[in-house]
Order: sequence, then structure tokens, then C-alpha cells
Amino acid sequence: MNAIKKGIYSLKVIFGYAALWGSLYLLIMILSAGLSTVRIYFMERLIDSLAGSAGEYTGIVIFGVLLVLSIILGNLFSLLSGFMMTMISSELNKKQIPVTLTKFRNIKYECFENKDNQDMLQKISENPQSSVLSVFGVMISVIYSVIGTAGILAMFSRASYLLGAVAVITMIPMFILESTAANKEMKLRWNMTTDIRKRFYLQKLFVDKNALQEIKLFDAKKELIAKSDELTMRINRDMEKTLKKVLFLSSGSSVFIIVFTAATLAFLSVMLVKGSITLGVFVSLVTSLTSFYGLVRGLVSQVASYLRLSYGIGYYQDFLALPERRLQSGAAHDIRGD
Repeated sequence: MNAIKKGIYSLKVIFGYAALWGSLYLLIMILSAGLSTVRIYFMERLIDSLAGSAGEYTGIVIFGVLLVLSIILGNLFSLLSGFMMTMISSELNKKQIPVTLTKFRNIKYECFENKDNQDMLQKISENPQSSVLSVFGVMISVIYSVIGTAGILAMFSRASYLLGAVAVITMIPMFILESTAANKEMKLRWNMTTDIRKRFYLQKLFVDKNALQEIKLFDAKKELIAKSDELTMRINRDMEKTLKKVLFLSSGSSVFIIVFTAATLAFLSVMLVKGSITLGVFVSLVTSLTSFYGLVRGLVSQVASYLRLSYGIGYYQDFLALPERRLQSGAAHDIRGD
């Protein structure tokens, strides 16, 4: 629930500072997701027209042109989405960063001395708009994957309700395995961060002139090197252990993909032989299998990224909540979440 609130806050910021470009980006991504399903349909009708009688020339031309146009339009949408994200980032740079700088100037001095705030202030000072923009981008990607997956499932169900139901059932263990793997990988990153920082701090001591003199004075070189090596071994050990689990879980997901693919090919082949489906339906659904798996796996990855990136939103909200020395008249407008 907290992650959802942070996502809503991200939307408030984007549509508060870059409403036009944010709205256009959302629209383009929704149209792009729907277009991927429409493209499958155009392919189906084109193949059926090619496999039909001589009187199907009109269908060949119409659906051939529509298929080519859908591909061109998809590439255009991809270019436009990148441009719009650049414009959103530009708007945040112009409007959000001044708010952040004003806040920095007005924060009470004791906030800078508080150790609990120092890490947060460091993160905010590096790139204040990155977390908001990243969370927004991932949220839109989730919407894209959901629409795309739903469209392919609709095409499966159109051919056979049983096939659609089996595809949905197959998604459940795939989603569980992939999300578990993504969660373990995310925890590894968070756990490694502390050890990596400690190791970096120890290694930095050896290039600091003042620190190096103290190391020599207290004869602490061997102890510090041993501590650095210990941290390195722990990082490598944890990484190897976690990645083995991730590989095992991902392999389990791949097994479901192989089984579902084989079953789907067999089922569609039987339906084609019986005349229950056309050649166009058969080819379009078989070619859409790869897109289906990619969307499901991408959806899991995007949700995991969303949960990880939402922590950055929390830092920014905590930063805006810090007490100020005085109210700045005429300060830039800021947007705050609950």
C-alpha cells in the first residue's frame, strides 16, 4: 500500500510539472500496447487472404498495407515515447529542481548535522528528479505490459477459450517464480550496498594522505586490508549464493514456457487439421508466443523495479518534510504527497 501511495505521488509530481508531456506519453504507450495486438490480427487476416482463393487480392492489399502501417506506426511511437520522456525530464529540471534548491536553502541547520538525514540529503542532492521520473516510467511500462498481455490472451481466447484459460493458468506459476527470483535479486542489491560502501570507505583510506599517515602510525594496514578482503569475500559469497537461487527459479519458469509452448503448438495443430482455425490464426498465435512470454517476464521485472525505485520517492518526501528556518515568499510551487 505504501508503494502505491508513492506511485500516486510520482503521478502528482509529473502531472503537476509536465502535464502535457506526461499525458501524451501515457497516451502513446497505451496506443502502442494496443497496436501490438492489432498487428497480430492484421497478420492473421493477411495470411488467410494469401491462403484463400484468387478473389482475395483485395484482402491481401488491405491487410498487407495495414500490417506495414502498424509496424511503421509502432516504430514511430517508440521514437515519440523517447522524445516525450526527454521533454518530461526537461520540465522537471526547469520546475522541480528550483523547488528542491529552495528547500535546501531553507532547511534548518540542525537537519544537516543529523546523521539520519545526511544519507538522504546526499541522495537528493545528486539527482532529485530521477526517482520521480523512474517510478513514473516503470508505472507506464507496467500498464503497457498489462494491456499487451491482455490483448494476446484475448487472441488466444478468440481461437479457443480453453487455450486462453491454460495461458492464464500458466502465467500464475511463471509470475510466482519470476517474482521470487526478482525479489531475491533486489534483496541482494540492498544487502550488498552496505558492505560495498564499507569496502569502498576502507579502500579510500589508502589514497587519503592524512588517513594513510594514521594507518602507518597505528600499524593498521594489515588489519584494514584483512577487513576489506573479508567484505569482498562476503559480497562474492552472497552474490554467488543468491544468483544460483535466481537461476534455479528462472529455469523453473522456463520449464513452464517450454511445456506451454509444446502443448499450444500441438493443440493449435490439431485445431488447424480439423479446420477449427485458419492458417492465419495458427501462424499469428504461434508467432505471438514469444511476445507473450516477454511481456509476462517484463511485467514481473517492472513490478520489482517499481518496488525498488519507490524507496527513492520516500527519500524525496522525507526531504520535503524537513523543518525550515523561515518561509520563503514567492518560492517555487512544490507538490507533496500524503
